[in-house]
Order: sequence, then C-alpha cells, then structure tokens
Amino acid sequence: MGNAFLQNFLMISDVKTILFLIVLAALFYLIHVLYREKHMDFAAVVMIGTGIGLVLGLVIQVVAGFPDNPMEVTFVSETTTWYSLFGNGFIDLIKMLVVPLVMVSITQVIINMQEGRNMGRLVKVTIITTMTMVAIAAVVGVALGMVFNVGAGGVAEGTAEIKEVSSIVSTLRGLIPANIVTGMVDSNIIGLVIFSAVFGYAAWWVGKEFPQFGEPMFNVINGFHKTMINMANLILDYMPFAVMALLANTIAQRGVASIIEVGKFIIVLYLAVAIQFVIQLAALAVHGINPVFYLKKSVECMLLAFTSRSSVGCLPMTIETLNKRLGVDEGTASFVAGFGTTAGMQG
Repeated sequence: MGNAFLQNFLMISDVKTILFLIVLAALFYLIHVLYREKHMDFAAVVMIGTGIGLVLGLVIQVVAGFPDNPMEVTFVSETTTWYSLFGNGFIDLIKMLVVPLVMVSITQVIINMQEGRNMGRLVKVTIITTMTMVAIAAVVGVALGMVFNVGAGGVAEGTAEIKEVSSIVSTLRGLIPANIVTGMVDSNIIGLVIFSAVFGYAAWWVGKEFPQFGEPMFNVINGFHKTMINMANLILDYMPFAVMALLANTIAQRGVASIIEVGKFIIVLYLAVAIQFVIQLAALAVHGINPVFYLKKSVECMLLAFTSRSSVGCLPMTIETLNKRLGVDEGTASFVAGFGTTAGMQG
C-alpha cells in the first residue's frame, strides 16, 4: 500500500488509518443517534462530542507510541488530515457566513430602526467596554507571567527583531476599507461593520423619502437576512460532530510530549483565562445578569471557541447565541460581536 496514489493522493496507506476512520464514522453514528433519534439536548451532545474527541486524540497518541513529532508518523498524519475535513471543514463553512451575515444583519436592523434611534451610544459603550476588558486581560496576563516567571530558563535560538510599529492614525485608517471587496477578502470585520452601518442608514433614508423605492429594497434585505440566519442554523446544527473531530485532531497532532514540554506555559495560560472569565462573570452580575443563566445559554458557543480557537469562525454562533438565546437585539449582537472578534480578543 506504499505507492504514491495511496500516500499522497488518497492519504490512506496504513491499516491504522483505515481503522481510525472507521472509529470516527462509528462515533459520528453514535452522536447521530443521541442527537437525531434520542433527541438529547444540544448542549449535552456537544459536551459528549468534546469528551469523545479528547479520548480519541489520546488513543491515537497511545497507538502511535507518544511520538515527539506526531505528524512524522504516517497514520497520524493521514488520520488527522481526514479528520480535518470534518473539523476544519466545519469552521470553513461558518467562516463562509461571516461577511454576508454581519453586513446584512447590521443593514437589516438599521433600515428597520425607528426614527431618532441613537446608534452613537451603542458604539461608545461597545468601545469603552471592550477596551476596558482588554486592558484588564493584559494586566492579568502580565501579572501571572511575572508571578510564575514564565519563559525563564528557556533557550532561544537566532535573533529577534521588533516588528514594524504602526501609528495609531494608520491603525485607525486601516479599519476603514478603501475597497469593500478587499475588506471582505481580508475579513476586515470592523470595516464591514462601518460600511454596513453607512449603507443601512442611506437605505433607511431612501425609504423615508421615497417609500416606493424603499419598500421593495427593504423586503429583499429582510428576506436575505432571514435566509442567512437559516443558513447559520443549518450549519451550526452539525457542531457536535465537528467538535469531536477538532479536539481529536488537536490532541493527535500536538502530541503529549510537546504539551508537557510547554506545560508550565499552558497551565499559566489557562489560569489567566479562568481568572479573566471570572472577571467577566462578575461584570455581568454587576449589570444585573445572572452568571448561571448566561453560562447555560452560551455553553455551546464557548465549547466551539475552545475547540476551534477561531474568533472569526465562532462569529455566526456568537451572534446567534446573543440574539436567540440571550435576548440581545440583532443589531447590537452583530455590532458588538463583530467588533469584539477583531478588537476585543481578551485571550
């Protein structure tokens, strides 16, 4: 089975690759039975998929003999490549929704807003809150790094050069897309939010002054918005299957040895994330939101973030969770989540 067709094209040249693909198919069927036939709660199925993915990744490591470089083992490389089709393919599908979903959501809310509604307060509160939480996260990270002396004793090879420093003016200008198509390609979320807000206000203005033109345009935008929401629901429904493949891939590719090697950093990293999470929950409580209610409603989104490690990939589900499960206005959810995806990454 060692020819180029099997190794380089089909990516199945080892019996163990076939066995682990069969295992994944069987586990997918188990999730299907629990979710589709037994009608188990979505959050519970996602948790089960996460746990199975962790165990599956460790089993692959055990069979491979806990190698220092797992991707040099043929069956590990082949198996994780196939697993990525389901895990990373899922992330690609939801990333596909980001640009149209953000743009149409913000436009749709603005064209339906009542006259005199002030969007300025939303922008101001979003920026102040996001920047405050990012500043707190930076302090937590630096403080824990100093307390635990992270990086001390490490040996660095080569030389490091400081990256080019951009001025605040250049940074702010970079948020405004000079070319909307380039902004879409580069996933310049803040730029797309700005464009959508201006476009939505212009469309609202047309509807106010020329109802005969505004009404059919509003119907198209509202219909497109509902379609995008349905697309997001259709794709996110397969999340329990995807998190299993994602987590199994992560464990199998990284290897236990590499995780132990940077164990101190990983422990401090997750400790910092836990502290920041507690601070967020405290902030919610201060503003009258029950943290337990928040956790119950958003656990699936958090698990997707944990397994995918992609803020952009989580954006459609973040918007969906805020709007459908936490009762946040659609426009607010789209704007805040879009801004936080690029400017508020506290992790």
